Amino acid sequence: MTAIWKKYGYWLLGLFGLELLSLLAYFVVPARAWIFCLIMLAALVLARKSFDWLVLIAIAELFIGSKGYLLFVGGGQVKTSLRIGLFAIIMIAWAIRQLYKKEIPALWLSKWRNAYLAMAAVIIWGTVWGLFHNFTRDIFLDVNGWLYFAYALPFYEVVKRRREQLLPLLAAAVTITFVKTITTFLLFTQGAPDSILSPLYSWLRNTGVGEITFAGDGTNNLWRVFFQSQMYSLVALVGSWAMAVTTKLDWRKQLPLWGVMLISSWTIVLSLSRSFWLGGAVSLVLITLWLIWKGRQYWKTWLLTTALLVIFVSIQYTTMNIWAGAGTGDLVSARLRNFASDAAGSSRRNQLLPLLKAIAHHPVVGSGFGTAVTYISQDPRIVAAHPDGQYTTTAFEWGYLDMILKFGLAGLAIYAYLVVLLVYRLTTNPELPLGVKIGLIGGLVAIGVTSVVSPYLNHPLGIGWVVVVSVVGEYS
Repeated sequence: MTAIWKKYGYWLLGLFGLELLSLLAYFVVPARAWIFCLIMLAALVLARKSFDWLVLIAIAELFIGSKGYLLFVGGGQVKTSLRIGLFAIIMIAWAIRQLYKKEIPALWLSKWRNAYLAMAAVIIWGTVWGLFHNFTRDIFLDVNGWLYFAYALPFYEVVKRRREQLLPLLAAAVTITFVKTITTFLLFTQGAPDSILSPLYSWLRNTGVGEITFAGDGTNNLWRVFFQSQMYSLVALVGSWAMAVTTKLDWRKQLPLWGVMLISSWTIVLSLSRSFWLGGAVSLVLITLWLIWKGRQYWKTWLLTTALLVIFVSIQYTTMNIWAGAGTGDLVSARLRNFASDAAGSSRRNQLLPLLKAIAHHPVVGSGFGTAVTYISQDPRIVAAHPDGQYTTTAFEWGYLDMILKFGLAGLAIYAYLVVLLVYRLTTNPELPLGVKIGLIGGLVAIGVTSVVSPYLNHPLGIGWVVVVSVVGEYS
C-alpha cells in the first residue's frame, strides 16, 4: 500500500505540473510554441531512453486531457495538440524499435489479434468508403479519433510490464479532475470577479478541457461544469465501489477506495451530466444483481459501501444546492425534466430524425467517415454563427448512431465483438482479483450506456480505455 501511495504522489505532482504548463502556455502566448516544442523534445528523449514511461504519460494525458489540447500550437482550425504529438512520436518510436529488435509485435501473437484486425478493417473500410462520398478534410477529422486503436500495439507491450502504475495513475487523474471541477464550480457559483472567470472560461474552452454553462432558472446561480475527461471519474466511481463491495471488511484496504469513491462521485454530481448519471446507475444496478445471483457473501460490504455512496451523494447534492443559492431546491429533478427543452437535450432530439434518415441510405455498411448531417440546433453558440439554427456536422451526440452512420451495423457488430471478447477475457482471467474484474467490467458498462447519448466509445477517451483494459484482461 505504501508503494501505491508513493506512485500516486508522483503522478499527482506530474499531472499538476502539466496543468501549470498548460496555463502558462495558454496565457503567455510567446512561450506557447517553445513549451510545446520542449515537451515534444522531452518525449523524443523518453522514446529513446524510457519508452515505457512515455506510453504511461500518454495514458495520463488521456485521463485528464479531454479533447487533447492541454498544450497545442497553431490556431483556428489548424492546431497540433499534445495528444497528436505524443501519438506520432510513440507510434514512430514503436515501429523503429520493432524493426531494430526484428521481433513480431506481441499483439500479433496474442489472442486479441483477430479482433483488432477486424476492427482495423472496419476503420479502413470507413475511410476508403468515405472517400467516395465526402470531402477529404471531413474524413481526416472524423477518422482521426479512431486511429487511437493503433495504440493497441505499444500499449499491449508496455501496460503488461507497468500495470502496477495504472491504479495510482487513474487515482491521481481523478483527483486532478475533481480539483479542477470543484474549483471551477465554486468560482462561478460564488460570483468571482470577471477578471478571474473570463480567463478561466477561455482556458477551459480553448484547450478543449470542457464546458461551463449556466444551468440555473433565475432563482439560483447554478453552473454546469462538464469535462469530457470526467468519464474517467465515472469509471473510478464504479470501479472503487465494486472493489470495496468485494473486499473483506478492513478499513485499511477500503479507506483508499472510499476516498476515490468520494471525490469521483463529487465530480459526477457537479458535472450535471445526465448521461453520466444514467451510465453509473445502470452499471451499479447490474453489478448488484450479479452479486445477488452469486449469493450472500458480499451483502455486508455491499450494504456498507452503498450506504456510504448514498450519504456521499446526498451531502454533495445538498451542498451543491446551497453553494448555488438554491437552498433545498430540487435541482436534479429540474435537470431531468428539462431534457427536451435545454440546449443539450434539444440538440440530441433534433439530431435523431436526420441521423436515422441518413443511416437509412447504407444501414449495413455505412456511408463512410466524413458523412455530414444537417439538423436544427438550439445551442446558443451555434445560433450565434447560424441564425437560422441549421447546422451541418460530422460529429453527433448519439454515439452508436454515429458509428452506424459511418461504418454500418456490420462495423458496429465487430466493435461489439471486441468489447464482448474483452469482458470474456476479464472474467476468465484467474489471476485478476474479483473486485478488479467487476470494477473494469462495470466501468465498461457505464461507458457503454453513456455512449448511447454521448460520443465516448467512438472517441479517444473511450477507445483508449478499451485498449488499456484489453491488455489488463489478458495479464494480471
